[in-house]
Amino acid sequence: MGWIHKHCTIQRCSIKHIKSLLVIMITTCSLYAVYTNPNSTISKKQNIKSPPLDGAIKSDDEVLLRTLKKHYLYPPSSLPYNLTKDDGSNDGYFYQHRTFTSEMIDYYLQHLFGNQRGGFFIEAGALDGQFMSNSLWLEQHLGWTGLLIEADPYNFEFLEHKQRHAWISNTCISPDENPHVTTIESMQQLRKDVGGPWAFRARSKLFSSDSVNPEKFEQLTTRSFSQVQCFPLASYLFALNVSTVDFFSLDIQGHEWDVLKAILPFTQLKIKSIVVEHYIKDIVDNEEVQTKKIDYKFLEFMSRYNYSLIDIDEDQNYFFVLFSEKSLLDKGVK
Repeated sequence: MGWIHKHCTIQRCSIKHIKSLLVIMITTCSLYAVYTNPNSTISKKQNIKSPPLDGAIKSDDEVLLRTLKKHYLYPPSSLPYNLTKDDGSNDGYFYQHRTFTSEMIDYYLQHLFGNQRGGFFIEAGALDGQFMSNSLWLEQHLGWTGLLIEADPYNFEFLEHKQRHAWISNTCISPDENPHVTTIESMQQLRKDVGGPWAFRARSKLFSSDSVNPEKFEQLTTRSFSQVQCFPLASYLFALNVSTVDFFSLDIQGHEWDVLKAILPFTQLKIKSIVVEHYIKDIVDNEEVQTKKIDYKFLEFMSRYNYSLIDIDEDQNYFFVLFSEKSLLDKGVK
């Protein structure tokens, strides 16, 4: 109370003034306690200014890996999950009915891995860690852990508060073998009566100056831009000392094939199964559109790296399993 006494005498200090000073002191102490709590969801690394990494740096470079681990990777939460429940709101309804992945992916996750405890996954394009998550079931029901990568800083704030039991990173996977600093184009819903907000947030992507957005979609969304650090996928695994990935989910709105071209040649890393969203793009009426044709060139590419396609759904999610994983391939036969 000495601080209050110093700044406030009985003659010139009201009860209201004293209460205000007490509120400031209590609030300051509370924030300090939360900030220094190792289990706090407040991001302690946001204010650390790491030099941007951009250019011809090897994916296993010691400085790169040390920077990635120290500044861009957040460890799994030890707290209970903080998932959105169906509370009658539009958001709650959307989560209740679209929390988990597509039917096709859900089917194979259960049939391939239903008896496997303690696997490791990577989900690139993790969104908020709950809506349409391809990894949450593995984590909750089978005790898996892994890495959730989400480039959009707005989405990542929600991901942090879900208390996922996996590593999380507010970065993006580089479309080649080097780290880059790039710009993310984020989408937010304008009209509340069309779809759900996370259906729009899922459209965030690496910004391209020649990208074309349909006029109707522009009327429903607003765009924002932010810079983000990108790392080669191999660097994340080297930093975490992981050499085997049981399940890799890749949905980053357009650069999936480039990411696979950069990671699959690494023979010291093993990825047993991959689900990837991949579209063939055509030009229709001077606009770039995504078609739902099967890309046989893409299948040929995956086959060269010893991956077998076990299924594809109407949303162009391709599910691959490594040839050498015969037990998984046998389970994947419908």
